Amino acid sequence: MVALLVGLKVRLLRRSLAGPLRHRVAVGAVALVAFLFTAPICLVLMLLGETDLIVANAVTVLVGVGLVLAWVWLPLFLTGTDDALSPSRFALLPVSAGRLLPGMYVAGLIGLGSALSALVGVCAALGWARSPAVFLAGLGGALLGVGTATLVPHVLTTVFAGALGSRRFRDVTGLAVVLFAVALTILMQVAGSAVNRSDGVESVVAALDHAARVLSWTPMGAAWALPGDVARADGGAAMGHLVVALATCVALVVGWWAALRRALTSPVDVPDVVGRVGREGRTDEWFAGSRSAVIAGRVFRYYRRDPRRVLSVFSMMLAPLLVGVSVAGLTVAGARAGGISLLLVAPLLGVLLGPTLAFDISYDDSALWTHITTSVRGWEDRLGRLTGFSIVSLPIVALVLAMGVLATGAEHLLPFAAATVAVTGAALGVGSHLGSVIQVPVPPPGSNPFGKGSAGGPLSIVVSLITVVVAVVVAAPAVAVAYLAYSHDWARVVALPVAALTAVGALAWGVVMGGRRLDRRWPEVLAEVTYRR
Repeated sequence: MVALLVGLKVRLLRRSLAGPLRHRVAVGAVALVAFLFTAPICLVLMLLGETDLIVANAVTVLVGVGLVLAWVWLPLFLTGTDDALSPSRFALLPVSAGRLLPGMYVAGLIGLGSALSALVGVCAALGWARSPAVFLAGLGGALLGVGTATLVPHVLTTVFAGALGSRRFRDVTGLAVVLFAVALTILMQVAGSAVNRSDGVESVVAALDHAARVLSWTPMGAAWALPGDVARADGGAAMGHLVVALATCVALVVGWWAALRRALTSPVDVPDVVGRVGREGRTDEWFAGSRSAVIAGRVFRYYRRDPRRVLSVFSMMLAPLLVGVSVAGLTVAGARAGGISLLLVAPLLGVLLGPTLAFDISYDDSALWTHITTSVRGWEDRLGRLTGFSIVSLPIVALVLAMGVLATGAEHLLPFAAATVAVTGAALGVGSHLGSVIQVPVPPPGSNPFGKGSAGGPLSIVVSLITVVVAVVVAAPAVAVAYLAYSHDWARVVALPVAALTAVGALAWGVVMGGRRLDRRWPEVLAEVTYRR
């Protein structure tokens, strides 16, 4: 079964790379950027043998924890998981979860993320080549750490896919994601406060060592602490970390097996029970009168009901929660919520709305034919999607901005309000236009909401980067004027008007130009967004 699934994954990967040129370009670009990001980390890990033992242990544990968190965040919320070997595809076959699990895991290791993770693990082991015993401990710790990191997304996607596919458990899943983000934010606040209170390099090293010692007793960092324990000849700590690391791997395997078994023995499609519609709903009453309004109402409804879009809503809703947690963490730590770090969350969230809007048309699947048969104009589609998405997202951005201003001081209201308006409008305008140019593979209706296929992940990353970079360039003059508002009276007068003009101009350009492109490409866009089973 392992050889069969690995061969299947290789053939699917080869076929995806033989597809459209833009997919190959996207894969190559993402691979290059990922390697350029990973190379300095690997270089630092290989130089650990020349550094102090405390520094080497702290760097190894912190890098290992970061690797695990990357495997949690990237597949779930950015690249998606490859649904070519989704459990639902094997539900009708006479195969057990025990036979399927090893093959799915090994086949899942075929990819860029696993290769880079293995490279990080090897470099970490080489960095601990101070003696044969320490090197073996580093190699074993790297194997357990990389194994833990690569197991986590399998477990989460298998469990969360069923939860998000059912409206009954969707709120529970969202709460789990929120609690994880809150815990991570609290951890970062504690670490940041400790570093801020430090004086000199020695104090910073001591703070990092303390953080690494705490994290080493968590499932994320236990495996990476083994070489440091062996180098210090601390047998008790090494045994404890080994037990935690092995228990983590066993728990992940058992949890994945249980979730996989449930997925294989559950019905393929379990639609939510919906009562008979006896009259027009309130959403239909609110959004009526034009085609754009109807499209806006449908998009608004989808962001409440479609499991694939619920992830985007959860991600946006995390922003105000994390700002509140950050303020609380600084208060508990005895620090003042000053500076601009909290205020940057609002414009950052605004610029990240662009990729989400750009992907929206891809979720329509074959239902997009209704736009063609009813002669929907391109600008009507663009305006409707922009309006529906803005109703969901803009109040969250405004709330984050208000919370940041209340925590840091009213003197930041005008500059950061102008900057937020400019970057948000620019991002939505660029996303509206780019959504008509490039359509990315997304999970089909009723499937795993975390899946994007073997080529959808890299292409979605490229589209996101293009949207963010172009939006930042468009909004740069308005942001510069907003920054000058701190020191120049004329800038305080024109900051908001300039930001509003930038936002309106970008939105109008995105709706009009994106609409014109859709009018020329409706059949091609329908072919791109229709899922090929």
